[in-house]
Amino acid sequence: MPAFPAPDIESGPLTGTPELPFDNEPSVFDAPADSNSLEAKFAIPIKVHNKTKISLSKPKARAAKKPGAAESTGAQTDNRAHSLRGTMADSRAHPPNLDSNSASEAGDATRKKPQTPLRRSQELFERMKLSTPMKADSQNLKGTVKEQKAVLMGELKDIPEFDAGYLKFLYGEKASDTQEEDPIKTFLETSGLYVGGRWIDIPRSVAKEKELYPPLMKIIKAIVKGPGKGKPARRAIDTHNTKFVHHDGEGEPTRPDIAIMATGPSFQTPLPIAGQEQKELKYMVGYSNVAAVFDVKRDADNSTIEQIQQLMRYNRQIFITQPNRKFCRSFIITETRWRLLHFDHSGAYLTGFLNLNEDPYTFVRAVLALSSLDEEEVGLDSSIQWTTDENGRKNGGTITTVDLENKEVIYRLIMTEPPVIQHAISGTGTVCWYALEMGDSPKRVLIKDTWRADGRTLEYDFLTRFKDVKGIATKVLGHQDNRAVTRTYRPKGFKAAYFFNRSLSRIVLRSPGPSLLYFTSQEQAIVAIRDAIKAHRNLLLACMLHQDITVNNIILVEDGGEDGPSALLSDLAMAMPAEGEREKISPEGRTGNKLFLSYAMHRNGGGEKDPAPVVQDYLDDLEAFFYVFCRLLYGFKGIRLPSNKPYFLTEDMERAADRKKRYLSEEGPDVYPPPLFWSPACIQLCEEFGAFVYRILTEKVNYRKRKAGKLPKPKDMASKFSLLYDGIDGHYSEVIGYFNTAIDALREPGGSAPRPAPTPPSSPSESSRDARFHSLPPEVCPAPSDTIEAPVQSPQVSLPPTPSGGTRSRYSSALHPNSDLIAGDRRSEK
Repeated sequence: MPAFPAPDIESGPLTGTPELPFDNEPSVFDAPADSNSLEAKFAIPIKVHNKTKISLSKPKARAAKKPGAAESTGAQTDNRAHSLRGTMADSRAHPPNLDSNSASEAGDATRKKPQTPLRRSQELFERMKLSTPMKADSQNLKGTVKEQKAVLMGELKDIPEFDAGYLKFLYGEKASDTQEEDPIKTFLETSGLYVGGRWIDIPRSVAKEKELYPPLMKIIKAIVKGPGKGKPARRAIDTHNTKFVHHDGEGEPTRPDIAIMATGPSFQTPLPIAGQEQKELKYMVGYSNVAAVFDVKRDADNSTIEQIQQLMRYNRQIFITQPNRKFCRSFIITETRWRLLHFDHSGAYLTGFLNLNEDPYTFVRAVLALSSLDEEEVGLDSSIQWTTDENGRKNGGTITTVDLENKEVIYRLIMTEPPVIQHAISGTGTVCWYALEMGDSPKRVLIKDTWRADGRTLEYDFLTRFKDVKGIATKVLGHQDNRAVTRTYRPKGFKAAYFFNRSLSRIVLRSPGPSLLYFTSQEQAIVAIRDAIKAHRNLLLACMLHQDITVNNIILVEDGGEDGPSALLSDLAMAMPAEGEREKISPEGRTGNKLFLSYAMHRNGGGEKDPAPVVQDYLDDLEAFFYVFCRLLYGFKGIRLPSNKPYFLTEDMERAADRKKRYLSEEGPDVYPPPLFWSPACIQLCEEFGAFVYRILTEKVNYRKRKAGKLPKPKDMASKFSLLYDGIDGHYSEVIGYFNTAIDALREPGGSAPRPAPTPPSSPSESSRDARFHSLPPEVCPAPSDTIEAPVQSPQVSLPPTPSGGTRSRYSSALHPNSDLIAGDRRSEK
């Protein structure tokens, strides 16, 4: 991979390291008040093609000027009476004149080589012809059970079936199987369950599935207690009538037929369902405290697809609620045979059936393996360990890893900041843990576990390469690669059409603070997003496009000083260096958080043939910053007081593009108002930033759409996009300028005061349920996460004292015990 040096802003050539200042940079608001020219506003040369100023211009005139609206005065325009819908309508009324080929040809004939370092950097990305699209996955699984199963089948695609002999390899034959001292041989001969070459309690034929539950439970319980030596931490449970509430609240609860209930460092007791007291039950079982689940079927009902679909839903919940899972395994058991279904972040596979009666040894060993006290054998990463309280709930935890000198280091998990978990089975399976160093004055760290596909560049390499880029979190404290490899979970030499080998890697980064979701004031939130945009620009100057702007990838700086940034941009796992021409893309689509994807990227990843596909660019990332801002604007009704996420931020690839476009073109904060907590300055920022996003969005759509029934030629489309990119310096300056204006307003006396309450309008929203958190008393506010919707009553609360009479922290683990790790870990709202 070629290394592109960062451009030196002073000397001009592409050498050196970018060090853009965080103050006094070119801004749309820096021009003299009496100047209306774009050149004066942006202090950069603006190229003109066919007398059309490309992409930097504001609308020529408002579609409908509101009474009393202030006139524009140069760069210091006051648009506070100007609604987003009016701006959008005006943008549609004056689209750029780039439709004709003659315009492109004339532009090409007169264009000069870009002069600014930022434009030269972007020019390198224009040589890339393709961009790996996002693929649909189960990150946010919704809809009917049938629809959820279809999404999961689409995510896992090809599920190969291996010969039943692979079961003997996994739980293989041993020489001791026929020896007198072998505990399995002893169990089979003395238990009275296996007589005359068969499990005598299992009927030879059954009319209904439920007839199999008692005999299979009797056998499995005896195996766990017998050869398993009566392990107190593992217990076989008949759960075919027990509802396992889904951690993410997606769909109805599910009911695995048999579960191996577990206690230990990686498990925690689920919370009871509403109306159910834990003391009424002998035990509480859910996805957060099972080592494995089994499905029971009759031979006559042997539908492979149905078996896979059911177990996909169960095991996905295990991955979510046990975030240190490396793989999950389940059995499908009938009256005469059994098979295994395996899941990991490369997908799934199925084995053939093995006869229960003809080979009892392999079956017993397999049950023992899935109920083992060795958490690695069960499929868990034992480097992550928790402690639990008297109720079996996690109240502390540690991660053991190594530093850059390969010396062991132990970090303490921050239990009030739940990890960020990717919910899809297949993909990177990224988990971000928030932790502290050990000691009296511990510093914060961010620990990131990712399953990297073969051929992908290590994020560690990117962090090292771009360590001097200002505003990027690149301080690496430790790194481990190949901690686990998905290929080793499969037979040697196997082949599967859609298998992509993945390796588990871990990076430890110095973290200056929590994620953006933990902002403590409106001003802090707005300044943080602005500084993250500046960092994004710095990274682009270093010839690297971030490509994964999310609310969790902006880290607040708790003590940055007056001259330092208030936030850092993190996570370079999906970043793309400017590598020149790229004519092939990875056959495996990108997975991950889709809430903040741009309109263009949604249309790229929806399997649509129209409009023409495009490469992800810096404008898509700027649009993602807008959705990050909206995530705060609509997702909080006060400091750490979560509200509904905006309806247009959805993981649904089919609906997200239309919803985002509808919000930008028809609604905005005027029609769909955010909570009153947010001041007029923030609403104005939403209008202005939204107008910018919609203007770019419509230009891109215009370039990509069919004309005369034909998609545009790549050469023609590239020419038009190149003209658009000529405004790159102005694009960043314009957006940063909007933030600067909002920040100035917020710093005025009363600038952050809530808006007065109007007559309550009806506004679209999605359910405020959030299954990451159980129902807390109304006076207790949970710490935020990327999907919190927990209802709360007031920012001014009085917390009850602790059992010892002391003062209780708002985020005390006694009330909020790391509830992001719970499966069905909330009280039902039914």
